[in-house]
Amino acid sequence: MSTIQKKESAPIDYQNFRGTTYLKNKDNSSNLAKPEDIKELKLAVFNDKVVKGMKEILKAIEINNVKKVFIAKGECDLEYSSIVEEFKTIYRFELVEVESWIELRDIVFAGSELPSSIIVEKARMKGVTPKIHPKCYAVCIVIESLLKKKNVVDEIKIDKF
Repeated sequence: MSTIQKKESAPIDYQNFRGTTYLKNKDNSSNLAKPEDIKELKLAVFNDKVVKGMKEILKAIEINNVKKVFIAKGECDLEYSSIVEEFKTIYRFELVEVESWIELRDIVFAGSELPSSIIVEKARMKGVTPKIHPKCYAVCIVIESLLKKKNVVDEIKIDKF
């Protein structure tokens, strides 16, 4: 009986948005978040152009209102992530993987929730396991708010009468 040996690719350095360097394999690094992707997500959060949650993301994809989708690597439900992967070619949006849901959470809920690093630190001081909530497995940047478009159309109709 022969044994199958896995071919290992050479590791490369990948720097996340906090400046921490991780070792990644070349095979897995193709659609990982780059610093410019993270900056774009932060700007979208600031401008309120972010949709959170897989069901809401799928709704936004179906109406062709998505620019970029961020998914936590290996954390998201496989059924939903496979649907998003299929929709990627149909609706032509960019799919980006983030290292963990905690990083995605810290970006999306910045300012409204405690950063996860503080939660973990406080839990370690008390000697308990950290409970980080709310969880954030997927986020997308929408192109333009459809509510704003609808209100503009309604105002034009009112002005004509």
